[in-house]
Amino acid sequence: MKRLRQPLEDRGFDVAVFHATGMGGMAFESLAREGFFAAVMDFALPELGNLMVGSVANGGADRLTSAGRRGIPQIVAPGCTDLIDFAAWQEVPARFADRPFHAHNRLIASAGLTGDERRELVRDIAGRLEQATAPVTVILPNRGIEEWDKAGEAAHDPEGLAAMLDEFRKAIKPPAELVEINAHINDQEFADTALAILDGWIAKGIVKTSL
Repeated sequence: MKRLRQPLEDRGFDVAVFHATGMGGMAFESLAREGFFAAVMDFALPELGNLMVGSVANGGADRLTSAGRRGIPQIVAPGCTDLIDFAAWQEVPARFADRPFHAHNRLIASAGLTGDERRELVRDIAGRLEQATAPVTVILPNRGIEEWDKAGEAAHDPEGLAAMLDEFRKAIKPPAELVEINAHINDQEFADTALAILDGWIAKGIVKTSL
């Protein structure tokens, strides 16, 4: 969002940022149900992986559904869908102890999802997006989905990323659109792609601005 906030404000939008920590996702879904948003950029979805494996750091069973049901256009990306979040002051559960591990801060620590788990999660994401009654575009950055999955970092897993990308290509079906880019999610190209999609919706009158 660091690359997107000012361009969005320049287009006449008030920008609200929600952290994907469980409570953030719940707050976002509550406001989406009430129709508070002109459009949604949902680029961090670890709360869904957390829900799948039973971590308490999840945004509830309706995560990634409220905006679509309300008819709010969504631009979605699988940011951080390779990680499971746990309380950092507790030991990582034994069944995840042999996985790639990253200590995000003093509150949250993360272990990696396997390739098969990522495929399962992608199918879940696709099923939630199928409920949408407004346009949905999924941006698929094929060079990585969070800062720690780069080469040399703790969560680097090329095979797991390849499995996730492959499943997205299979699972996202019309009317949802899939846009694949040869970039990392934190690259400028990703932000430019998201803005181009939004600008297209503005031009078509799908999304209204205050300007």
